[in-house]
Amino acid sequence: MDLKQEQIKYQTTNDAYIEPNILQLRLDTRDLLDNIKSFLKGGRIVYQQDATGRIDAKFISEGSALANDMGVQSVVSWISMQLNPSTVQGNISFNQYLSFLERTRKRLAKNLLINSPRYDIERQDRAFIIDAIMNMLELFISRCLDNKERESYVKGSSASIGNLLAKEKKGILS
Repeated sequence: MDLKQEQIKYQTTNDAYIEPNILQLRLDTRDLLDNIKSFLKGGRIVYQQDATGRIDAKFISEGSALANDMGVQSVVSWISMQLNPSTVQGNISFNQYLSFLERTRKRLAKNLLINSPRYDIERQDRAFIIDAIMNMLELFISRCLDNKERESYVKGSSASIGNLLAKEKKGILS
């Protein structure tokens, strides 16, 4: 095997090892959902290492909860159905994107309006909750526009292999 083939083999093997980890990070929605949960509970999550070296997540209350436990669980579960690794890999047009945002905002508002008493959500907090959640959803789902999320996977690996092959000299004048 000559040097060029070894470089290509190494690059391909390296990409195969790195890409799944990067892909997993890009598609993982747990942090976003945890942020919503913390927002609704009135606090934040901190990560601490215990005596054995294990890292544990701990919720720290910093203010008043915007919803009770049932409300937090219901809203976060509903959002996780809109915001997950499958949805970010979609291919939607700009009009579909706008339609999705409109439908989602209306459904979230209706859910909070109807269930506010059960969720212990104050009337004056509803718009604040809806805006915060929708702002995050808007940015996350925008990755689906014109299949840009999936295209970005291909560009990353083809660019590294393409750059490697471009360095190869082909003729007398090269």
